[in-house]
Amino acid sequence: MALKLSDYVKVIPRALWVPQERKSLTTLFRCITLVVLSQFLLCSMPEMSFQNALWAVPTYFFLSLFGGLSLVGLFVLVHDCGHYSFSNKKILNDVVGFFSFTLLLNSFYGWRKAHDFHHRNNQVRRIDPDWPELLSTKEELKMIPWYERVAIRLGPGSPVGLFIGFWVGMLKRLFFSFLIPQMKLKKKETIVLYLQNFLSAIFSALFLYIYINLIGLDKFVYVYFGPVIIATTTGAFLTFIQHSHPGNYAFDQGSFDVVLSQVHSTVNVRFPKLLEYLWLDINIHLPHHVLPGIPWYHLRSANDSLKASSPGDVKEVDFSFSLLKRCWRATELKQVSVGVYQLTERSTI
Repeated sequence: MALKLSDYVKVIPRALWVPQERKSLTTLFRCITLVVLSQFLLCSMPEMSFQNALWAVPTYFFLSLFGGLSLVGLFVLVHDCGHYSFSNKKILNDVVGFFSFTLLLNSFYGWRKAHDFHHRNNQVRRIDPDWPELLSTKEELKMIPWYERVAIRLGPGSPVGLFIGFWVGMLKRLFFSFLIPQMKLKKKETIVLYLQNFLSAIFSALFLYIYINLIGLDKFVYVYFGPVIIATTTGAFLTFIQHSHPGNYAFDQGSFDVVLSQVHSTVNVRFPKLLEYLWLDINIHLPHHVLPGIPWYHLRSANDSLKASSPGDVKEVDFSFSLLKRCWRATELKQVSVGVYQLTERSTI
């Protein structure tokens, strides 16, 4: 008998479903401390010059990398807030999520709505607002507009998507009724979400104003944009690498299969322990798609439970650049049944 998603859910112990507020707050303190520390160290560096370039350039890149990955950790904690798994108190999830996202110049409420929509429509082409939105079969690629073919090649099909994916997503969530029209909301919900997005923009602008006036524009650009570029690129990379492997499934809207989508199209990609520590184990991603409300600190235990119950269904691979290259090439769909497709590596360069 084919397994249902509930069969995977029930093997995850109930204790792993429950947020531990102290653990979440401790993690919040840790993430903010690392972000502030990296900003302080960057701000303390002298201006780079020809005389100090030999040590200043690698130091700058190291501190930017450290700061960027720390920002990814903060984002993952906000991700818990979006799923109400930071705390059992709704207001605490909202407050921590809203103000933390301000640092990333993003709207927490817009992101939460779009991310929930992604979970409910994972891998549904033309619907899921993430990578599968434009994926097409080889035959369809010949008929779609040229700019959609370019978007496929530059989005999921090349490194360009990693650099712009976060910013494109931010723009889409900000103007969701125009750029994510498939996410249908009632008129009142639309007005409320636009007001929330506007409020987020005001607080982000206020944050920028205070920070720039505190340290100066030149210093701000120097200490802020390096870590933010690393953080946003890493976030897009992690989203992509976990769902875009050759063999993963995609669906037409009427043929959505929740198990093929959430279980068989989600891959745990493993990295060195320090990286997994900094971005709070979000790469152990299968448990999150089985049960989105699992707090980050229970992902490993939940994954162990799934492995023990259904080892053949837990896809787990070590990261390599050859794997990333294969994912970039997996931009064609091969139909395997009515409305169900698998990602395949494109047949032409």
